[in-house]
Amino acid sequence: MTKKRNSTLSIVASIALAMVLCLTAALPAMAAEPVYSTGTDADNPAQAALTKVLKMPANTTVPEAKFVFKFEKVGMDEPTDETKKAGMPDIDNVVITFAAGVDPAAGTFLVDDIKYAVKESENFLDGLIGENKWKNGEGIYKYIVFENYNGTDPDQNSSVKFKDAAKEGVHYSEAVYDVEIWVEKDKNGKLFPKYVAVKIKPGTVDEHFWVNGTPGNEAEKVDPQPGGHELKPGEKPSIDNSFSQVIFTNRYWKNIGGGEIDPTITALEIVKNVTGNGSSIEDYFTFKVTLIKPTMVTDTKPYMVYILDEKNNIIKIDPDNNYSGAIESDAKGNDHIKFNYNTELTVKLKHGQRLAFANLYVGTLVKVLEAGDTKYKPKYERTFAKVEGIDEFVGEAGKDWGFPLDANIKDKGPHYIEDGTNHNIVTFINTRTGATPMGISTDNLPFIVLIGIGLCTLAGFTAFRVRRNARYYS
Repeated sequence: MTKKRNSTLSIVASIALAMVLCLTAALPAMAAEPVYSTGTDADNPAQAALTKVLKMPANTTVPEAKFVFKFEKVGMDEPTDETKKAGMPDIDNVVITFAAGVDPAAGTFLVDDIKYAVKESENFLDGLIGENKWKNGEGIYKYIVFENYNGTDPDQNSSVKFKDAAKEGVHYSEAVYDVEIWVEKDKNGKLFPKYVAVKIKPGTVDEHFWVNGTPGNEAEKVDPQPGGHELKPGEKPSIDNSFSQVIFTNRYWKNIGGGEIDPTITALEIVKNVTGNGSSIEDYFTFKVTLIKPTMVTDTKPYMVYILDEKNNIIKIDPDNNYSGAIESDAKGNDHIKFNYNTELTVKLKHGQRLAFANLYVGTLVKVLEAGDTKYKPKYERTFAKVEGIDEFVGEAGKDWGFPLDANIKDKGPHYIEDGTNHNIVTFINTRTGATPMGISTDNLPFIVLIGIGLCTLAGFTAFRVRRNARYYS
């Protein structure tokens, strides 16, 4: 009995030991990457950087911009001693700039309908080595860092250079981060930043860390290491793994078009043309247009649509043929339609007419469908959202045609308008099919054929009688 119990205890002990050994071996693999920056000595101190994310609707051109970040002293150690601020070094403002029209080479990302332009600062602790900088000696030096956009000195504020302030907008980051710099002496007795730890200040979560559109990650630590972490096999560069996670996100958006001041300066045009023998410039064709507003734009104002002729004149909208809904007049008395994003607009156009959208956001998603007509074969050409190697998309007579459309497999999209006026143009060209020669109606064609057969029969019978009579009398 004793031997059996000893044997059982031995087995249990062996299993326990094996579990401990396995767990010990697994712990390094299970350990998360540190969310702080580390240094080894005064020659290789801890480094830290800030990241600016400029968030825009797809196809928006990067504006000229300057973003300024300010550090403020909080105090020393834990609990925080605010009396030692005098012995803490000033950390210079960090400035990150964007050049107009230049997408950052390694920092441009497109996710759904949003474009991200991302740049990282230099190490903001550069040069802070030695006793003359860290005058309080070893300890934890505490700061906060935030984007400075409403200070009293305009030169020290973040700014975006607008070309037209009435049509552009920006929202600056309201994030604030707690920064702890752990200063120690190296083997030579030189003070240097051993660790840099950064934490989100409660109530100021940058929108990059929001979860389902709601601020999350309260008081969570973020990795300040410049360049992010080393990419793992198969891992692609991204905002989350290729940059410091001390992130400040700004939103920028832009509306284009001349509005009611000059509707001929267009954000988008849909042009109607017909061609081919038997085509009629008086035939009207039905279009269904849906414009999807960029997801990051919260503006609820409607857009304005005018109808122009071939000579770029604003025409009076025909309620019987063009549009049966509400037609409004602008300050100059020009007819136009006001319509909401994300709603289907139905209009009719004839040859030479075009819908002129006078105010749209860059990055608006376009959906256009022309109703089929059995007398015409449709096709369209588009100057934006181009498909490589394809200049025109040809449909079938009698069938709806446009984009996106399940049957139109070569042009799946998405189709976002691009930055630039009088640039975003879709031209629908319908070619007449099955037309008959002038003066002959297809409705009368069967009767004409019967008459033709009768005449041919009569002529043949007459010729036969003439030849037979000629033989008889000869």
